[in-house]
Formats: sequence, structure tokens, C-alpha cells
Amino acid sequence: MLIARIVFKLENFWTRVAGNPLGSGLLRLFSGFYALLLRARELVFRLGLIRSRSFPVPVISVGNLHLGGTGKTPLVRFLAEKFSLSGIRPAVLTRGYGRSGKTEIIISGTGKNEPDSAQVGDEPFLLSRWLPGVKIGVGKDRRRSGELLFRQGSPQVILLDDGFSHHRLKKDLEILTVPARPGPLDRRLFPRGTLREPFSGIRRADLIVISGENPDPEWQAELAREHPGGVFFRARFQINQYRPLGAKARPGDLPGMRPAGFFRGRAALGLAGIGRPESFFASLEKEGAQIREKVVYPDHFPYGEKDLARIERRAREQGIDLILTTEKDGARLEKLRRTGPPAGPEWWEARGELRLERGEELFRMILARLRDRSPAIFMDRDGTINEDNGYLTRPEDLKIIPGAEAAIRRINAGPYLAVLISNQSVVNRGMASENRVRVVELRLEELLGAGGAFLDGAYYCPHRPDEGCACRKPETGLVRKAVSDLGIALEASYYIGDKDTDIELARRLGIKAVRVGPPPDHAPGVPADFVARDLAHAVDWIMGNVTV
Repeated sequence: MLIARIVFKLENFWTRVAGNPLGSGLLRLFSGFYALLLRARELVFRLGLIRSRSFPVPVISVGNLHLGGTGKTPLVRFLAEKFSLSGIRPAVLTRGYGRSGKTEIIISGTGKNEPDSAQVGDEPFLLSRWLPGVKIGVGKDRRRSGELLFRQGSPQVILLDDGFSHHRLKKDLEILTVPARPGPLDRRLFPRGTLREPFSGIRRADLIVISGENPDPEWQAELAREHPGGVFFRARFQINQYRPLGAKARPGDLPGMRPAGFFRGRAALGLAGIGRPESFFASLEKEGAQIREKVVYPDHFPYGEKDLARIERRAREQGIDLILTTEKDGARLEKLRRTGPPAGPEWWEARGELRLERGEELFRMILARLRDRSPAIFMDRDGTINEDNGYLTRPEDLKIIPGAEAAIRRINAGPYLAVLISNQSVVNRGMASENRVRVVELRLEELLGAGGAFLDGAYYCPHRPDEGCACRKPETGLVRKAVSDLGIALEASYYIGDKDTDIELARRLGIKAVRVGPPPDHAPGVPADFVARDLAHAVDWIMGNVTV
């Protein structure tokens, strides 16, 4: 608590230091020293001088590269709820920043005789409120907290809150959250900027969630360049109700609860003691509140009675009788509001949740990875990877569509397998032997390899349309064989092709379909989930780099 107050007092000092050449040089020096410490720590773990410990169940880390909030804890809430609804028992490990206690604590999730936010920290307190029945281990040593969890129950998956830079535990999946719109310091290492470790650390992430309103396209392009195999998802915080601060909290709607949009048009003071307060103020303004005064405190700030008096005085000076704050701040302000004088401005906390675009796809991807199965991007050949010039029987006639090598190279760098599914009736039409078809495939692999790309599998059907086989698209035989051969997680896979038969195949499989190439000269018989210019555009959409 003392540290948070010191940070609050020194905030303006650091701003002044960074604004002059001498101060800037000092910060650069400190950042260099910090970078050396990070490299030394990495070397210690790489050499095995300190070993990462493992648990008997999968561990999923949710964290970030930046100091300050990017929606980590709400994302943990989302995942815990999804696992619970899927019949998988989750548990959460979190550090509990700003708490008064030092020993490891397990919040039972029953809601009875639970510690308050001062004892466990604001984020664990909120998680216990959001996730009844889910055990939450709180403590700096998350290995010990985890062992305590297992002594008190039998979780089937562990969610590690704020664990991206945590190396003492072995992690099965790294989920990274990043801000939607970076600030001026978000590309620099601490203390010159807000990066906890070098920006290249993003490459360790299995999945990336861009959190906030209106993501900056240039920032997202920069992220994709740094991590070409990254799969991106978008999320934003959405207010769904307001609770009068100081009212007794219990599950469900309370008397006095107000719906989203209730304060539309009303002047208010916005109060935020979170990592990125501007995102909260934007959410309030989106709901129609007129935020005339913005009061910002450091993340996890331990409010006291003097702080409340100072905030209310600023509200009165502006003629404002409404204070809107975050649910996280509300956890720390609750006791003060209950014991303080009833007179003065109204205090309300805004409650909401993280809304994920493609949230179901994110969860399917997680389940696939935990079951040691990879999803695939199935692709047609002619018209998708190479030019379609009719029946292709000679390898010298094969021409790769520009950008296809780079698109497949990006698939190779990510979590998906690249699998070719192709109708080649030239065999049973007597136009080419199976040997000749294989020679054409080898030429395709050679051209892709020259661009640093490869196929994880290639399957073709030699039959004519009138033979009624089970493998000719849109029949599903070839894909089913690939799933069996390669251990593919079909439920998290995609299909890319340029013909109606490709889209129909995807529909029969129950997976998403992307149509590539110019629009057909007739209305497509089966609509695709996305229409792309080419394979590169299609892969960008699947990887989350294109907004529909």
C-alpha cells in the first residue's frame, strides 16, 4: 500500500524527468540495466539453474507485456465461465497486488466468510464475486498457492492470472492481452516506457487478445509483423449495469441497480484507479454519460478517507453531484463508502464484462491445444494456391498465385496445419496417371518451399463427378482422412476455396468457409463466412487481422 502511494506522489516527478535530455538519458540507462536483468533471468531458467515446476493439470497463462490493465482479469473470468459451462473444473492462481496479507490464501468460492478486498487484493476479490464455486489461490508464490489449491480440491485446469512473465510454473498455453490503441510509451522498455520485457516477447504468445475500443490498424499490423504466426482476437469492455457504491453486494440485481445507459446525458465525475483509465472513460461516454471531470489514481491504489474527501471536493467545485467509478475501484472503496457520511455526490460503480469477438473460436482453439490437437486450414489447390487454367497435367504449367507462399508461410508459423484438399479427376478421365498428379504436387511443394512454406498434408480425389465416391468434394471423405491421419481438431478448423463445392464441403463439416478470388458470375449456391481477394487475404481474416 505504501508503494502505491509513493508511485502516486512520484508520478509528476517522472513526467518532468522524461521531459529533459538529462532525465531522458537516465531513463535510457535504467532501461538498459533492466534489460540486462531480464536477460540474466532468462539465462538462469534456460540453463536449468532454476527449474520451472509443473502441475498435474493444464496451466493456461493470461498476461500482458505492458504495465497496466489490458483486460487480463476479465479475460480470466470469461475463460473460467466457459470451462465451467463445458463441465471442466477451473481454478485461478493470482498474485493479489496491493493486499495487506502476505501468506497464501484460498478463496473457496462459496461466498460465505470470504476475505475482503484488503486481505486478498481487488482483482481476486472481483474474481470471487464473478465466479461463485471457483477456487482462487492468492499469493506471490503461485507454485505454493497451487499446491494449496490441490490439497483443498481437484481442479481440472489452472488459469494463471498475469502470468506471461512468470517462469516458475510450466505453462501449456500463453494468452497475451495487448491494448487496442497504444500510448506513446507502449513501445519502450520500463522505466522509459510501459513494456515489462522487450517487444519481441510477443512471439511466445499462442493467442493474442487486443483489448479496447477501435483498435489502431497500424498497431495491429506492427503486432502481426513481430509475430507472423499470431492469431488475434478482439475484445472490449461493455458496461451492463450500475450499482450504488456502499450498497450490500449479493448475487443478482439489487434494489437500486440501474441498467446501462441510465446516466445518459447526465454530468458526472469519472474516477479510475486502473492501468488504462482512458478506456473506462471511453466506455462511460459511449453509454452517454457526460464526463466533465476525470480523476485518475494508480492501479490498485489504496484509497483513504482523505482521498474520498478530495474527490468529492473536486466534484462540488465543478457543480457535479454524480461520481462514476470502476467495479475494481468499488472493491477498494466499498468499506469507506459504507462508513462515510451519506451526504454529498452520488457514487456508482459501473459493472460490465469483456465482450470477445469470435469468443467461441478462441475457446475451441484453447480446448484443441490442451488436447494436444492442432486445428487446420484446409485449402483447395487450383484457383486458391495456384492459377486455375483448366485440367492441370504438366508441372511446368503450374503457376503460384502471388502472395500464396507468404500466406502458407504464415499458417506454418501459427497454430494451424496447412492441408491441401483437391479434386483431380484427370486420373479417372484418363488424362493423367496418378504418377503424373504426384509430379505436379511435387512441383507445387518445390515452389512453396522456395518461398519458405510447406504443406502438412495433401489429399486428392481421382474420381469423376459421376462415380459417386465418398472423397470427391463436397463429400467429406478426404477431410475425414486428414483429420484421422494428422490428429486435427476439426471443430477449430477452416476451409478456403474458390468454388461452391468448397463452401458446401465446409458446411457439411460444420466449420467456417472462406471464398477466394473474383466474385462468381452467378449467385453462389452456398454463402461463405467471408469473401477474400486471395489466399493471403483469407489467412489474414482467419488470423484476426481483417475486420468484417
